[in-house]
Amino acid sequence: MGKAKSDEVICEKRLGFHSGTFEQMAKDVKLLLEDERLRTGMGMNGKRYVKEEHDIKKVVRHYIALFKRPHGAILLRERR
Repeated sequence: MGKAKSDEVICEKRLGFHSGTFEQMAKDVKLLLEDERLRTGMGMNGKRYVKEEHDIKKVVRHYIALFKRPHGAILLRERR
């Protein structure tokens, strides 16, 4: 996943902030320190996202399907 895509996921899934500047990051950290509900919500969103998108069974199924495709191993090497 490239930087642009990861920034997009962070914002869309409400996993955290994409601050952009040091000044904005300081404001975002202050907001998190002051807002327990926001911290809790982002934590729950993160946990849900990991369960849905990075579940080991889902990842294994993805790789099995990849290796079953013609030239699957070559495609895998190219992703690295």
